[in-house]
Amino acid sequence: MQEESQAKPSEERPNGMQADCPPGRDKPLDNPTVEAFGDTALRVVFGTSISPLVQRQVRNFMARLERKPLPGMIEAVPAFASVTVFYDPLRTLESWRQNALPEAADRLVKEDRSGVYSIQTLAAEWIESLLSENSESMEVESRRVEIPVLYGGEYGPDLEFVADQAGVTPEEVVRIHAERDYPVYMIGFAPGFPYLGGMDERIAAPRLDTPRLSVPAGTVGIAGGQTGIYPVSTPGGWRLIGRTPVALFRPEQMPPSLLRAGDTVRFRPVTAEEYVRLEKVEQTAQRSRAAGREEEAASSVAEVALRGGEKGGHPALTVQKPGLLTTIQDLGRCGYQQYGVTPGGAMDEYALRAANLMIGNDVGEAALEITLTGPTLRFERETLIALTGADLAPSIGGEALPMWRPVRVRAGAVLEFRTAVNGCRAYLALAGGLGVPEALGSRSTDLRAGLGGLEGRALRAADVLHTRTSAGASDAFGPLRPIAPGADFAAAVVHAAHGYLVGRSDWADLPASGFAAPAAAAPGSGRSDPAAASSRPRSPEAAASGAADSAGRLQREWSVSPAAAPKHSSSSSWMTIRVIRGTHFDRFDKQSQQALFNNVFRVDPQSDRMGCRLSGAALSLSQPLEMISEAVAAGTVQVPPGGNPIVLAADRQTTGGYPRIAQVAAVDLRILGQLRPGQQLRFMEITLEEAERLYMERERELEALRIAWNLWRRG
Repeated sequence: MQEESQAKPSEERPNGMQADCPPGRDKPLDNPTVEAFGDTALRVVFGTSISPLVQRQVRNFMARLERKPLPGMIEAVPAFASVTVFYDPLRTLESWRQNALPEAADRLVKEDRSGVYSIQTLAAEWIESLLSENSESMEVESRRVEIPVLYGGEYGPDLEFVADQAGVTPEEVVRIHAERDYPVYMIGFAPGFPYLGGMDERIAAPRLDTPRLSVPAGTVGIAGGQTGIYPVSTPGGWRLIGRTPVALFRPEQMPPSLLRAGDTVRFRPVTAEEYVRLEKVEQTAQRSRAAGREEEAASSVAEVALRGGEKGGHPALTVQKPGLLTTIQDLGRCGYQQYGVTPGGAMDEYALRAANLMIGNDVGEAALEITLTGPTLRFERETLIALTGADLAPSIGGEALPMWRPVRVRAGAVLEFRTAVNGCRAYLALAGGLGVPEALGSRSTDLRAGLGGLEGRALRAADVLHTRTSAGASDAFGPLRPIAPGADFAAAVVHAAHGYLVGRSDWADLPASGFAAPAAAAPGSGRSDPAAASSRPRSPEAAASGAADSAGRLQREWSVSPAAAPKHSSSSSWMTIRVIRGTHFDRFDKQSQQALFNNVFRVDPQSDRMGCRLSGAALSLSQPLEMISEAVAAGTVQVPPGGNPIVLAADRQTTGGYPRIAQVAAVDLRILGQLRPGQQLRFMEITLEEAERLYMERERELEALRIAWNLWRRG
């Protein structure tokens, strides 16, 4: 998305909090409500306004959750008047079966047999029970943080404008701005961004008509009746009145945000000389923290080397051409949304997990996410790979490279991509995973925050990538062996001549495909077709079984049901995405409710990893809705004032204040990640129970693939 589309969905709310805050109400709800938020999250609502009393309840509940988390909980995200609890339904069920609530698990098993799931219902009951516990209110630490600010000049170019708006001098604006305390209600929108309350309305000022393309980190601004601090460099439309040398977002330490909900901020004016001195102090501290992180990383690298790791020794890939957008991604960084850090990770998580499973990696190993136009990559050593996701016409030596199956690539082979056939993002996994340092528990690249991957950026020409461990082709399939004279392995000979082998030299002994039966991926047929997989789900044992051919070689195969086999459409057809009604569905007029499910929407070219912008029927509220910002999720369908929906994606902001008409079912987030600009889609409504059932089926398919791989290796 361009600057306006990046900032606007979330910036509307931080920039104009006064529009979010219903006036005159400072009372929390008598009984907090627990509401569904898609099929993998719950909202716990404590009030309908921004107030210290409601905020205390939010903080108290967060402290309770930290002490006693929901089984299977991933993280909880506090906001002005709510807490959103994200969880993994499968982990929740397994936890109940093993520990917490065996009777709940028994109840779910009975309902499972009848085709009905109610994991979220029981999760909501668990949270309601936690809310009703007669525990003493927990005192949550509150701090007073002083923020030094150099007002005006090049650091505060809009100070005089704000003074003119207020009818006072610039010095008076500084005095008013710095004379009071500002409560921190929550952190969101961007990493470390504090939502501050309590600004004097006398110095309120409108936002810029056209946002700046870049606002430096540390800049202090005013927008409407709110003041705030930009923690990272980002586009923005605030009126800039000064800058602080203090870093608000510190990914090298824990917690990564200087400010936390419940803190109080006081701005202190400083001179230019003091600013320079404090800036040097801050830079020294940052270098010290970074050095500590590098020392820790070096220690972990040394440990990997002792175990036979390749980091720093033998490179696996050299980037000859980077492609349109090629980044390193894993399953994302969980647990940091309360600090404004998006989980990120692969846009098509299913494709990433499948690629890793097919070559014996852990499902969460880092891999390359390749968008639309692929890179040119040279393999520096013999490597076992799997390529999944979109078909971007991969080839080695001019011959099509098979997808959705393990492939052994020889040293010196060059992988290229041509015109995309279907889908938007492909995933290239290497045995052993990609070896880049972790940032906040993940190797995923967050481009906006400059975190993870290679220096927080996309790949460039001449980049060299290493694998995290020494696992390679030989570890999975043994050393290369000559093809036996007279053996019917003509396809293997052709592949070898072009620089790669499918599996190993006795190629027919390799599972035909992770997602297709042999008929759909016969020797020499090139690319496999996932849609041609068997129509019947198979048990893990059956998925790893096979029959011996005339030469006595065991021909094992893997297959999954069509429901789990990805099928990416070309841009000329439309896709169906299944959704659950969102928090504010009933607040939209009847015509908009019908249009959501009956109309076709088109993917806007400005769509990216932050969100999928759609054009089509304009959606409208039945009447104006007063809202306060709260947590959002991947798949949240927001509707800004223009009426064109935005489906939030992996690199979304952590909070937002637009009405949410729907939530994409977790199982269909992979489809969202494969939508291309110009492609059409339709939304189809399903129930929460259907969404849970589909989610569990997908997880079972992936588990079957993992077990099949392990059984095949042992066989």
